[in-house]
Amino acid sequence: MGSYEQGISNPDSNVLSRMVKALRVSADYLLGNVNKPTEHLAEVDPQALALAVSIMELPEGSRNAIIGIVQSMKQSRRQK
Repeated sequence: MGSYEQGISNPDSNVLSRMVKALRVSADYLLGNVNKPTEHLAEVDPQALALAVSIMELPEGSRNAIIGIVQSMKQSRRQK
């Protein structure tokens, strides 16, 4: 943790996810993007957040494929 606090290194997404859960704060707070520890927690579905973290851990090609599928689904819904 000391190396994270000193800016020597950054946690990977797995570690960040565990820290968020353990500390019950938002990732934005840990990353210094917001001032209040729980400012964004109410806005994000925990299941969606866990899924996003899992997607970010995939290889780039797989991430892009998933993004393409989601965008296609959103476009289909708009056309109905």
